[in-house]
Amino acid sequence: MVAGREEEACLDRVEEVGYSRSEMANHRSLERLIEVDPDTCHGTPCFAGTRIMVWQVLELLEAGISPTEITSKKYFPRLTQNHIRAALHYAAEQFKNREFVTFSKA
Repeated sequence: MVAGREEEACLDRVEEVGYSRSEMANHRSLERLIEVDPDTCHGTPCFAGTRIMVWQVLELLEAGISPTEITSKKYFPRLTQNHIRAALHYAAEQFKNREFVTFSKA
C-alpha cells in the first residue's frame, strides 16, 4: 500500500500546481496509449498494440491534416481522437522540462 500513498501524495502535489485529479487521470490514460518497446519499430514511440509511430501522426497534423481525417480510412482507422491527443501530449512532455541553450547572434 505504500505505492498507493505515494500516488496519493503525488496527486496532492499536482493539484497544488494547478492540475485537477481528473486531468491527471486523463494524462495517465493518454500515456497508456503510447509505448516504447525496443522490439517494435526499433524503440520508436508507437501507439500501443500497433506499429503506427507517433511521429507519423505529428507530421500529418503539421501538414494541416485534421484529426478526423487522420483517424479515417484514408490514414489510420485503428486510431481514435484520444490517440491524436496522446501524440500531442507526448510531444509536449518531451519539451516541458528540458533546458535549452541560446546562442547569441554575432
